[in-house]
Amino acid sequence: EEYGPQPNIYTYNIIIKAFAVLGKLEEAMEVLNNIKRRGLSPDQFTFTTLLIATGRCGSSDKVESIMQMMKNFGVIPDSIAYGAAIDAHRRSGNSAKALECLHDMMKFKIEPMASHYNLVLRALRADGRVDKMYRMVLAISSKEDAKINSNTFELVIESLLLDGNWKQSLVLLQNMERLKLKPSLEVYVKLVEQLEKARQYKAVLALYRIMSRDGYDFYENSVLNDIFKRLVNVAAQGVKADLAVTKLSNDIASSNSSSIPLVTDVVASLYL
Repeated sequence: EEYGPQPNIYTYNIIIKAFAVLGKLEEAMEVLNNIKRRGLSPDQFTFTTLLIATGRCGSSDKVESIMQMMKNFGVIPDSIAYGAAIDAHRRSGNSAKALECLHDMMKFKIEPMASHYNLVLRALRADGRVDKMYRMVLAISSKEDAKINSNTFELVIESLLLDGNWKQSLVLLQNMERLKLKPSLEVYVKLVEQLEKARQYKAVLALYRIMSRDGYDFYENSVLNDIFKRLVNVAAQGVKADLAVTKLSNDIASSNSSSIPLVTDVVASLYL
């Protein structure tokens, strides 16, 4: 620094990034102090990288002070900075602070994206707050322009199914269909397993038809194929005779789009 070319903010940002990757927050903060001593102005990249370092070191104690420091330097946190802050709280196991960051984004008119929501959902899942996850996604998905994706729903559905909450899972599946989002085969498998245990045979068969519509071949999946065989046996033994498994299996093979039920019909079948 004394004799060679003088480092600029870009040089310092590279050094901070190197420390951030290693989760060395104290060293990264010392570089920030050097920036200030030299009269340079830290920028968006500087502070966002410091937030990443905070997450990598497993402690989010300094997130709020870094965010405040940004504002003191006239740097307005953007969606990337908020994403780094939320992830830092997630990594440190603080779902309440992750939610607070999400609310701050919206308060300052920065629209959260699926990545922000999904980070918060992962933080809530780690804290065992499944009901909060469910209510949050219900509220978000009620908006037609919701910036969410299939992963947003599946994070919640998988958590609900672990607790045996298949009815709430079906409600979210219904919202996915309304938003034209396609569930993964893995989610279908877990949901079908839960419905079979609950003896919701009509709902299982209706889901098979929906899977067929979506291009999934459940015969190729050993779990789904075994469940279908068991349903055939149930029908053969006269239990729930109105299942009409043979007819429905033929429908699955040859159905057109107009005969395939919606998830709404699956939900309705639970109360027949």
